[in-house]
Amino acid sequence: MPEHSEGMILAQGARVLVIRLGAVGDVVRALAAVGILRRKRPDVWIGWLVEKPSRLLLEDNPSVDEVFVFDRRGWRKAEGMLERWRWLMGANALRRRLRICGFDAVLDLQGTLKSATWALASGARRRVGFGRGWAREASWLFAHDGVRPGAAARSRLQQFVALVRAIGIEENPAPSSLQVTLPRLEDRREGISQWVSERGFDRKPWVMIYPGSSRSQEFKRWPAPRFAEVGRRLAARGVGVVIGWGPGEEELAREVEASCAGGAVLAPAGDLLDLAALLAATRAFIGNDSGPLHLAWAVGTPVVGIYGPTDPELNAPPGSSHRALYAGPPRRPGERRPRRPVYLDQIRAEDVEAAVVEVLGLSGAVGARA
Repeated sequence: MPEHSEGMILAQGARVLVIRLGAVGDVVRALAAVGILRRKRPDVWIGWLVEKPSRLLLEDNPSVDEVFVFDRRGWRKAEGMLERWRWLMGANALRRRLRICGFDAVLDLQGTLKSATWALASGARRRVGFGRGWAREASWLFAHDGVRPGAAARSRLQQFVALVRAIGIEENPAPSSLQVTLPRLEDRREGISQWVSERGFDRKPWVMIYPGSSRSQEFKRWPAPRFAEVGRRLAARGVGVVIGWGPGEEELAREVEASCAGGAVLAPAGDLLDLAALLAATRAFIGNDSGPLHLAWAVGTPVVGIYGPTDPELNAPPGSSHRALYAGPPRRPGERRPRRPVYLDQIRAEDVEAAVVEVLGLSGAVGARA
């Protein structure tokens, strides 16, 4: 059973700080849970502490009143004592800004020592986070209320919702019914529509293949040659193929594009919201367990996710329009998946093609093709 403070109710006009610093996919899913708080209690003022890579998802977002940005990477980039001193001064200024806000509660949706330290530094009257067995790095010791979502909360989405319920929001929707509110994409969609039209994709179904992931999680990547094989197979069916990419992934994307033998094009450069607009226009997303996968789910695009080192039960988008391809032994409670792509080789290109064919409603058998 979830454990939380009995009868905790937010006062009218309460101020709540959400902490989910990164990564992009987790921020997207956290937005789904925070959206419940916004809908049920529109009087509550919501702040969000986040790192730079995900800030665009929160700025000008109707679910968030103010965004506080923590420049974690700035410390790594700092050269010399002077730059490090400036970084420390900036972090201290951020701490003062948080304390001035007078938060009634903080929701630590990250569950690490780093996020718990910021929860403490915020000065919030009540700190709500994951309990022992659910949080990492002994961060549960910093929380007034340690929430243990229970065995029924199998997905990350359900676990985030459990923390929102712990501050008195009595709603427990099915994961497939959750929705994500993003900043307005209308201006971005105009440029995307033109790009799609210029390539003839407005006259046929097209999909995005996204072979990358963050640098720290390259172990999640399915082999690039197999993404290229899927691209060739889909192009042979008359499906348009776009190769998506983000910072540090252009070389990988170009490798996959070139291996598609003219059957694919590279996605245009842009930021996270440009990517969201592009994903909203495509018929399906094909990729690893990554931020763009969850962003595709957020904009309502069917996802064909490829999982090996990570567990689809925990991470795959909910709903019947999505497909999860998984290779590996069953996950035991509390077990962490190996941080290497040891199982991904078991997933074949024809398996991914078959899932895409099903999602798109295409006819014709899936056979052995080059």
